[in-house]
Amino acid sequence: MRLNDVLRLIGEGEGQRIEFKRALSSDISHEVVAMANSGGGWILIGVADDGGIVGCKIDMERLSAYLQNITPPVKVDVEAVEINGKNICVLRVYDDGRLHSIGGVVYVRVGTVKRPLDLHEISIRLVDTLETYFDKQVSQVKYSEADEESIEFFFERLAKVRNRNIQREDRLKYLRSIGAVTISEGEYYLTYGGLLFFHSNPEEYIPHSGVRIVKVGGDGVPFSSREFRGPVWRVADRVMEYLEGELGELEVVVGVRRERVRRYPLRAVREALVNALTHRNYAIPSDIIISLHPDRLVVSSPGGLVPGVDLDDPIHIPRNPVLSQLMYDTGYIEKYGMGIVLMRKLCRDHPLVDLDFISKGYSFKVVFKLSVDKLGLDDIDEKIISILSKNPSSSTELARKIGLSKQAVVKRLNKLIELGLVNKRGRGWRTKYYI
Repeated sequence: MRLNDVLRLIGEGEGQRIEFKRALSSDISHEVVAMANSGGGWILIGVADDGGIVGCKIDMERLSAYLQNITPPVKVDVEAVEINGKNICVLRVYDDGRLHSIGGVVYVRVGTVKRPLDLHEISIRLVDTLETYFDKQVSQVKYSEADEESIEFFFERLAKVRNRNIQREDRLKYLRSIGAVTISEGEYYLTYGGLLFFHSNPEEYIPHSGVRIVKVGGDGVPFSSREFRGPVWRVADRVMEYLEGELGELEVVVGVRRERVRRYPLRAVREALVNALTHRNYAIPSDIIISLHPDRLVVSSPGGLVPGVDLDDPIHIPRNPVLSQLMYDTGYIEKYGMGIVLMRKLCRDHPLVDLDFISKGYSFKVVFKLSVDKLGLDDIDEKIISILSKNPSSSTELARKIGLSKQAVVKRLNKLIELGLVNKRGRGWRTKYYI
């Protein structure tokens, strides 16, 4: 590491990814574990808390002995750097996607301090890092309690979509082969993947397994909510039926023609929904939430991106391999990361929508946003939206604030209403426009 790089780290001060220690001590292993479990970073030994260079004796044998107590081993690069005649030891700690512990305790770094994770937090992290699979674990529900309609649906779709005809007497064998059913103490039980697909009310055992659709006003305040429960395949179908009724068409100019198009590409929205149902982290006690804003639709899924998945070059790394196989067999998903590729293509081809992905903490969001540029809005339209987002106003009030005629403002308001960005209530002189 170059001297300038070390000085830059010291200049930044301690934080989430930088730790200073005056001297080497046994607690260095705890700091390394916390850093490795929190995105990685740098530990500088021989630097005081205030950034002052105090120097240290670099004892590689002691350091190696401390780090050997970490399970599983952490990748650490160690380098000595001399600053003003004093040696400091720079540890570059890497996050390899695994969960590390010291003495049986898992630490994470929050700001400048480390803290242990509780058992529930550890279970969430284990699922996120693929060190355990939630959907492969056996549930307390016997196979005999499975929903017959869901079983019939599955094998009919398997034959139709994947051209696999499974004889009735071989059905249980097939479900065991893909991990949806397992044997425990001589009885057949659904795994959690099988429970999510084949039980009529999986929420009895996984209360947060459904989807909630929330409508949000222009002020950011939700004003209505609707929940969808049941086996994942049925939830996917019912949510999309609802959204098809909610997401109407808009008239836009495409080239030299005027066309009516859906506000959002429904196939892309369906892909985001099905991906969320299939790949979310079911260890996190939260529903999938679809937020309908005036200018965007957001699908929020519990659980960040699976380690190793790159949005720019997506590959298929399932967090829930059993559920993924069930959804693949029935044609709800395709493997090999094609969902992200398909969503991007559908949104590029759509005349109104931009697409964004946000992976942060324990959540992953797919954002379908109406593009201001594609909508053909100008500064005056945006000013109208800004005014109405603060207070409902009449066309007369808007005309006075903007400096246009009432007729010109009404024309713009009608366009914004057509786009779904503005609403209207009242009649005659009592008419008010709002977001």
